[in-house]
Amino acid sequence: MIFNEINNVYYLTVSKIINRLLKRRLTDREIIDIIKETAFSESFIQIYQPIKEEKWQLITKDIETVIKNPIKPYLTELEKRWLKSIFMDRRIKLFCDEPPKFFNIKPLYQEEDFYYFDIKKNGDNYNDEKYIKNFRKLLKGISKKKKLMIKSLNRGKRITEIEIIPNKIEYSYKDDKFRFLGIKDGKEKIFNISNIIECELTKLYEDTEGEIKPLEQRKIIVDLIDARDALERAMLHFSDFKKITEKIEEKKYKMEIYYESIDETEVLIRILSFGPMLRVRYPKRFILLIKERLKKQKKLWTF
Repeated sequence: MIFNEINNVYYLTVSKIINRLLKRRLTDREIIDIIKETAFSESFIQIYQPIKEEKWQLITKDIETVIKNPIKPYLTELEKRWLKSIFMDRRIKLFCDEPPKFFNIKPLYQEEDFYYFDIKKNGDNYNDEKYIKNFRKLLKGISKKKKLMIKSLNRGKRITEIEIIPNKIEYSYKDDKFRFLGIKDGKEKIFNISNIIECELTKLYEDTEGEIKPLEQRKIIVDLIDARDALERAMLHFSDFKKITEKIEEKKYKMEIYYESIDETEVLIRILSFGPMLRVRYPKRFILLIKERLKKQKKLWTF
């Protein structure tokens, strides 16, 4: 574990209650609201009861604290080293001009310590000034709830311009690329941020304008052979999709993976990365997609 248990959710919740009590008295209802807001939904009994029974001796049953000074966040040396590594990430420039130099400490790891064998080499250029500028405007549009006028290159390398409601930014680990998802007339539009020429904030939008019409839901059924940690890798690779996993026999599993139609290419790429360890059983349409993809790859390797 990187983060010390002193920063667990119970510690943070009780710290928040104590810091509030140092300013004024709180009602039982306010204590409960802080617990629900900061901890887990099931944490009510584990936190509220010990407080009322004075088990922790930090807050009395009369909702007063014996602590005299505010509780400040605490970081261990290991946590500081981890944070130092995070702020050395080349993508951090997308979020801030200069990473904070608050730790005079050796980073826990550096990028050259890793060898990535499953990431494309032609990822986005995170040092490009135009890319950084556009990325931050997209973020601002999302946080400020403002529409964006986006000029970009489409698949045919033609320049298009569209006013769109910002929805979210996604990162593809396999491609090492960011993509922007916006909404136009109830439909989701996807842009590779590297293809955005420029974007400008326009006007505020109403929440009702940002509603998305339900997308087509699709399902595939696959057989998985648990060799070379294939099951563990599958749980990780498809963690962002709804799935049902069933053990059929020793080392063999059946998986149902559910996804939206716009994510089909991404699912296809992930399926192929497992090679013979994963075989698609249903639907035939998806099996044909795999065959077509493999034929195209074969042509690329034919001299």
